[in-house]
Amino acid sequence: CELLFSLPLAMAAALLVTRQDRRAASQLLMALAAGALCAAATLIKPTAVSLFGAALLWLGVARPLVLGRAAIARGLALGAVLVAGFAGTWGLAALYFRSLGVWDDLLFWAFEWTTLTYVPTGFSSFGWLQRFATAYGLWYAGCAALLFLAARAVVLAARRRADPTGVISLLALWSLAAFAGTLLGGRFYDHYFPALVAPLAALAGIGAASTDLGWGRWPGRLVAAGTALPAAFCFVAGMNFEAANALFGDTRLPYEEVAGYVKARTRASDRVFVWGYYPLIYVGADRLAATRFVGCHYLTGYAAVGLARHLPPHEEDKLGVPKGFETLLHELEEHRAELIVDTAPANLHHWQRYPLERYPLLAEYVHSRYVREAEVGGNIIYRRKPAP
Repeated sequence: CELLFSLPLAMAAALLVTRQDRRAASQLLMALAAGALCAAATLIKPTAVSLFGAALLWLGVARPLVLGRAAIARGLALGAVLVAGFAGTWGLAALYFRSLGVWDDLLFWAFEWTTLTYVPTGFSSFGWLQRFATAYGLWYAGCAALLFLAARAVVLAARRRADPTGVISLLALWSLAAFAGTLLGGRFYDHYFPALVAPLAALAGIGAASTDLGWGRWPGRLVAAGTALPAAFCFVAGMNFEAANALFGDTRLPYEEVAGYVKARTRASDRVFVWGYYPLIYVGADRLAATRFVGCHYLTGYAAVGLARHLPPHEEDKLGVPKGFETLLHELEEHRAELIVDTAPANLHHWQRYPLERYPLLAEYVHSRYVREAEVGGNIIYRRKPAP
């Protein structure tokens, strides 16, 4: 999500700072488009609101400080249009999602569950400080050169008052807002960090262009190496994804065998259900899920606490989505899943913690409507009983 929403955010930032000498009407149109792009990004993931919030602060406060009082009225007008573009896009999205009958679901999953369950449980112990150091420490070490160049750009602009367009102040505010977004929930998962990369890289580029580091001397060479080596490492790691995961202790257990079994013994039109947190089985089998829960971690409470804390079952069960199993069984019956794959015996992605028997409602449904067909790679396969 962070990589996807960085694209519209980068486009929005470019619209806000490009050619500010244009006529007022052109600037207003670009602000309107920027607001729409910010809204589109938040539809991918709400934490993409970072640029929208930063832009409002920039237009209303930071930009007038740089350009003088004459920029206050223009900033307020641009801010109002930015809000209009943002609100209009969300309004259209609301109408569309209401027509699909999923608007209430969107509000629950994107906002209510996140703010009332996910975020509070992440900060319920001081373990988040250790998680921050261990999870983000590697990222910040790898981005040390970018951080140096970005900080250099901000410091030089402040000292020399050399930010005539305000682009540096906007990027700095966006970086701070994006950083704050990565802290939400206290988990510090690796995939949160890329939200900070776009504004940080842009600031670093300005810092590199405006700083006389002496690229032929050791300070410049050190910065160049600190930029190139992490980039090369990430490229190689991306080209060798499984090996890179194993390097950081996240070895994926084999799933191709069970995915192949499902694909070979179902029709393309059949729906299937994987009890576990391993959506790769759906992808490998090329079969649609019979329920919205392509990962079952929301049902069990896993999604609320993650793997950093091992709660007693009765406490973790309380953090499951309200009426989640009722919704699951309704959808399984509606789509009549042909096969059910129980990954708990194979312990795919730590799912041994969640055997079927721990959830009587689901266990009764499976055993009454399905028959055990096979064991593949430690996973138990159940097939739906023929209709009487």
